[in-house]
Amino acid sequence: MSDAPDPPPGSSPEARWAHGRVQSALAAGPPERVVGVMVASVDFRAAVAGRSGGLSSEADRELLRAWRAASDLLLVGARTLEQERYGALVTPAQSASRVAAGRPPVPPIVTLSRGFDLDLDQVLGYDEQLDVTVYTEADVTAPAGRPSVGVVRLARLTAAAAIAHARREAGATRILCEGGPTLLARVAQSGLLTDLSLTVSPLLVGHGPVVLADFEAGEPRRLALHDVHRDGDFVFLHHRVSG
Repeated sequence: MSDAPDPPPGSSPEARWAHGRVQSALAAGPPERVVGVMVASVDFRAAVAGRSGGLSSEADRELLRAWRAASDLLLVGARTLEQERYGALVTPAQSASRVAAGRPPVPPIVTLSRGFDLDLDQVLGYDEQLDVTVYTEADVTAPAGRPSVGVVRLARLTAAAAIAHARREAGATRILCEGGPTLLARVAQSGLLTDLSLTVSPLLVGHGPVVLADFEAGEPRRLALHDVHRDGDFVFLHHRVSG
């Protein structure tokens, strides 16, 4: 179960719902989790004009913040980090709750960049203090003047290798994969994905990347529906990956 206390008095109904939903999902499975969280249109496009915000709702945003607050680590694709304007990852109340529980105020971010072609000015443009670790195959060191950015070089860069290293070195038990679609597909293909939280937005987009882009499962994998919720025209699904 989530070790975060209940949302403070006066929290919105969406925030209270999101907190309860995350608690329920975490209580229903093992401690070690890799949770994929995505929002998609009805035709399963992952973005509008290059960003996921055009698909989202207040309940969806609260759900993402609740998952972040309960997570040890955020796994985010390099292009997603550049495009999605990462800044206030959790609310001040969630940050205070994490500190009270002996955790960092915001979860650190891990990303993968094979050639280290990451625009750090863009990534840190909304928060210079974001704790970001870049896994790469490039022979580089941590950039000067960027104390919050770390570099880990792997001989063969895969999502599975990065997750294994993060668990071993940082003790990350709950890992939240926020995409993009290609990274989420790689995590799913690795067999490490334990949960998929998918918000279906009431839009037909018609173009752009699809959720789980280029996913190749081999044999179909069975999912177990843990929860379904409707908020207006939005549908929230939470599946456990059972094999």
